[in-house]
Amino acid sequence: MQTEPDVLTDHNELILSTSIERIVTGRDSALMQIQQIIEQLDAISRLTSEIGGGTAQDWAMKAGHRYDSWMTEKVDKALPAITRNIDRSI
Repeated sequence: MQTEPDVLTDHNELILSTSIERIVTGRDSALMQIQQIIEQLDAISRLTSEIGGGTAQDWAMKAGHRYDSWMTEKVDKALPAITRNIDRSI
């Protein structure tokens, strides 16, 4: 029975490269989807505002809890902040 894991020093570069590629690909895909959600929320917000229902900053927050959300900001302001937050966690 083997108790020590095998260390494959010759393959570290490949393993690390593949892991980094997966992380970057996943991050980029998530950011594209986040951008689409922000744009959709902005369009919905404009629609509800036009009919007198207020913007997403009015109806998307819990009553009494006006926490700021990057999702209700413009894409050019929100995406860099969201990217920083994701990158800090990675």
